[in-house]
Amino acid sequence: MVSGSGDVVKLSWMTMTRERGEGDRPVVEGFRNALNSETRRIILNRICERPMTGAQIAAEIGISRASVSDHLRVLRQAGVIREAGLGRGEKRYVVEKYYTPNFPVMRLEDQEKLRGLAGEIGRKVATLVEGYVDRMMEAFEETSAADEGWNLRDVYPYIQGMIREAESEALGQNHGIPSWTSSERPWCMIGFEYTEKQLQEAREKASGGG
Repeated sequence: MVSGSGDVVKLSWMTMTRERGEGDRPVVEGFRNALNSETRRIILNRICERPMTGAQIAAEIGISRASVSDHLRVLRQAGVIREAGLGRGEKRYVVEKYYTPNFPVMRLEDQEKLRGLAGEIGRKVATLVEGYVDRMMEAFEETSAADEGWNLRDVYPYIQGMIREAESEALGQNHGIPSWTSSERPWCMIGFEYTEKQLQEAREKASGGG
């Protein structure tokens, strides 16, 4: 998500939502509403850099403390942020609450530590999938989509999603790494820090130049 003003936010987010039942709808709507405000996205990016109080946020982005409090309330209720667990010695303002994201943030150095390994795994998965192409073609030919003139390429993103769900389920059973689809919450979020090139591209896009 990119701010549309000159103050372009520094993080993008991967968000995944899935309403698994009627009871999830208010949670998902609250989550989406929380991120549907440019001001709240700017606040979120500020506290991604370091835990901050409402007063610090207000001073830094130039809006009233009352307005910041309202935005923080929406973000807290949606589960997007939480109170930072800082000790008294870590607080500049001891009596005030400090806020931090309620999700992991992948810094540039973090991304580089994982990128090579993820690429290696991805190539191995691609090789494995290639070994199943003939069987997928046979199975697909028996579907109504094939009867209607579609081909395997058209529906592969759906099959890929099914593969990922099966992979996540197996990992959850074998290594305790759960799929977001089985999370207690019907959504999950991961923050990603921009490179300077990505940030410039985001600025150009936000200003209508891209």
